[in-house]
Amino acid sequence: MIDKTLQRGSGLAYDQALKALIDLSEALNQAGREDDFRRSLVKLQSAHGKRGAWVKRLVNAGIVHPDKI
Repeated sequence: MIDKTLQRGSGLAYDQALKALIDLSEALNQAGREDDFRRSLVKLQSAHGKRGAWVKRLVNAGIVHPDKI
């Protein structure tokens, strides 16, 4: 779902995808599945990591460190 949302390429889509990603992160963290989240994030970033506005949202949310981009 997050991937499809990001494919729309709009600011609103990025905001929606970020909210969904944060929700997913929290759910997986509570379930003790942080590694699953990180693997999913790497896969997502391989497809969308060059979208500057998306990456900026991830950095601002503290999901991705600027030095790791």
